[in-house]
Amino acid sequence: AVNLAALLFQAARWHAVVRPLSKTVTLAQSFKAMMVGFTVSMVVPARAGELARAHFLGLRTGLSRTSLLGSIVLDHLVNAAGLFAGLAVLPFFIGVPDWLRSGGWIAFALFVVATMVVAALRSAAKGAESAPDGHPARRVSGLLVKLQQGLTGARQPRALVLSFGASLLAWALEVDVVKLALRAQGLRLPLPAVF
Repeated sequence: AVNLAALLFQAARWHAVVRPLSKTVTLAQSFKAMMVGFTVSMVVPARAGELARAHFLGLRTGLSRTSLLGSIVLDHLVNAAGLFAGLAVLPFFIGVPDWLRSGGWIAFALFVVATMVVAALRSAAKGAESAPDGHPARRVSGLLVKLQQGLTGARQPRALVLSFGASLLAWALEVDVVKLALRAQGLRLPLPAVF
């Protein structure tokens, strides 16, 4: 039940950044698409479930799969921001081992790079639009414009706040899932071990 609640908040996190693309997208549709994505990712390598998630929701809503992939990128960035916010306050509650600190800095660097790539999409799309018709850059421009549409939620503070809040709740519930799973195996470990 706790895991299902965590998954629901993960779907709510994505739903908050998809809603600016279409007000008709429901939380139930987002949840089902996310479950399809997780299921595909269990058997297909390289996070191919993200493609399945975009395809599933695109079939049900008529939204562009490329735009939905853009929203998935934004969803992952918000999720990472929620993780880093949680890690930032973690030392106030528990002792943090050195490996977690160094790993956190590496993950933060990757987060910054991903954020810069998302920001660069806008200028890349504009540069490719000036290419002559039929040029490969023109086709790339069309894809980048659709990816940008998926990032619409990044320009809407309400969408970002809702998504970030859902991310924090999902992370808190995931910690509980691990704690409960360990307890079910007879392991009553302290909170640092759960993390």
